[in-house]
Amino acid sequence: MKERTLTLKNKTYLWIAIIVFTLLTIPGIMQRFTTETNQNHYETVLPYSEVLNMTENGALSIEDTLHDLHEAGLTSISIEPITLQQLINDDSITLYTTEDLMDLVRFDEEKRAQLKEEKGTYLTVPNDQDVRNMIDEVFNFDTVTIGPSDLYFIPRQVTETLVQVPITVEEDETLSIDDLLGFHIGFNQAVIERLEAAGYSVILRPENNPLHNAYLLMDLLENKPSEDTGLLFTGTELIGAPKPGDIADATSSLNDAGYYFYFIEFSNQQGLTTMGTTTNYNVVRLHSLKIDEESPQESIYRSIRAVKERNIRSLFLRTPETLANDRALDLTITYLNRLDTNMPATFSKGDVQAFETYNVSTLSVISAIIAGALFIFIALALIKIKWVKYVGLIGMLLGGLGYIVTDIILLMQAFGLILAIMGATYATLIGASGQTTIKGITLQYLKAIGVTTITVLLILALYNGNAFINGFEHFKGVTLVYAVPMVLVALWSMSDHLLAVYRKLATEKWTYVKNQFQRFLDWQVKYWHVIALSLVLVGFLYYISRTGNAGVAADFEIWFRQKLENLLYVRPRTKEFLIGLPAFVLAVYLTGRFPKLGRFVYIVGSIGFLSIVNTFSHFHIPIYISVIRTIYSLVIGYILGLILIYIFKWIEKKIIRLIGG
Repeated sequence: MKERTLTLKNKTYLWIAIIVFTLLTIPGIMQRFTTETNQNHYETVLPYSEVLNMTENGALSIEDTLHDLHEAGLTSISIEPITLQQLINDDSITLYTTEDLMDLVRFDEEKRAQLKEEKGTYLTVPNDQDVRNMIDEVFNFDTVTIGPSDLYFIPRQVTETLVQVPITVEEDETLSIDDLLGFHIGFNQAVIERLEAAGYSVILRPENNPLHNAYLLMDLLENKPSEDTGLLFTGTELIGAPKPGDIADATSSLNDAGYYFYFIEFSNQQGLTTMGTTTNYNVVRLHSLKIDEESPQESIYRSIRAVKERNIRSLFLRTPETLANDRALDLTITYLNRLDTNMPATFSKGDVQAFETYNVSTLSVISAIIAGALFIFIALALIKIKWVKYVGLIGMLLGGLGYIVTDIILLMQAFGLILAIMGATYATLIGASGQTTIKGITLQYLKAIGVTTITVLLILALYNGNAFINGFEHFKGVTLVYAVPMVLVALWSMSDHLLAVYRKLATEKWTYVKNQFQRFLDWQVKYWHVIALSLVLVGFLYYISRTGNAGVAADFEIWFRQKLENLLYVRPRTKEFLIGLPAFVLAVYLTGRFPKLGRFVYIVGSIGFLSIVNTFSHFHIPIYISVIRTIYSLVIGYILGLILIYIFKWIEKKIIRLIGG
């Protein structure tokens, strides 16, 4: 008894130490909370090409269209650089081969003779004088007149002399006509001035190309439109890719010049990590979406969730390609008006900025490592092997120290993954003693909440900083956190049986294994066995498939989610309030009356706490959103759990009466 009292006393001291060190992490977490809440502006963006399409063959001029969109709430317009290929695609110029022109001048022997001598490619000279001047500044094309038209002539043998701005040509590499057609000419300054005069912020969309990157960088630095201009890179690469050094040099120069950068959600552009670290994460999170013609309201809901729940500050809009021009304009204006009406009052349209950079508190990180290591020590005490908890303690401390000394983020991610798995597991098991009274059940529920809260605070303290807010760095092992705690709780539920098996193995060894294997082979499988096993496997696979963004929700679930969101501002997670947490409350009661049955219900109950841990492991989601969501889950889940207990008692009475009768 004396030894047990001493053990409980030591455990109490450990919990006090864990709580104290956990509280020391809160100032560091508050840094992130303040940073997230200070940036509450968002913008809506439309490509300039779409604006032009809306005016094509329409009654409105470009000026009127820009005015109507701005009045509806459009704040920014993106423009792509001029290239010869883009001018061809827009029908601003036309490309002809020598053979094409030979057909056009078939009755003019003098021109035919000229064409035979000057074989190559011909481009019509654009009508826009500003564009023509830009072409003349970049290229050294000869101009010829054929018929009534002036044409640029590009010989078949393309040489560097045709380009009169800096280019980069690798050794033994030759230029082609495609190189010239895709070469960066510049951004149309007349269009930029028109957009700024109409009240828009301009977003430039450069494209990586080793051939023209030197001139592109020079053009961006010398012709910066305004004090704060955003760069949204097209394609799959950033300027300088695939060389990290070139990416760092280019982004550093642009950042120093006052440009900020866009991070496209769910994209994997090469060079993003280098760009983030080089510019100290001077980025704005952007979500690209196509406005749904059939259900624009669904597009609005998606947009609001992106801004409210995922730290998105830029909404990049597109309209369906098949839509008529006037209909595209009407749809966009409808979307913008409704978006402004439905967006929560805490957010407003305006000039967006990157989240303010803050330095993560070293004290917060060290405190989290100490508290986490002590927590793992206590959690591993569940395993009835004394040395395991000491190995866990030393391993966690060494991993945490390694991260502080080397700044290798993989060490911190491994530390956080172990903490998340054990936290969700221990939160379930700490409340696993059966209780049959409301007071007893509530106490066990609060214990589990307390352990989960400590786990969440420690994870937030470790995974802190602009890299996580902006989505550059992620929590590694989401699927493991969704699966492993359930497996560990299942093993705990079967611990008595597993211990008996272990003892049999220790005495009978291979004889026991062979006997059990033979029994398995002789086992008569019935149809209900197959059906039950299939249902369990399908349910588990569906559960795992829903752990990430790739999961597809049923129509009814989407409808139900939206209703909850409209009512509660943020919807609680279904796995928490409707499945895991009610099951945990029921499991506490069942364990008090039917221990063998109750222990297995904890497997389902663990879903609630592991889901809460995962909720806070989505670091691009604002902390206050996760807090609100979790409070809803805990309250509703507790109430539903009590209802399940009442239903169980009611069914039990009916069965007793039926048997007794």
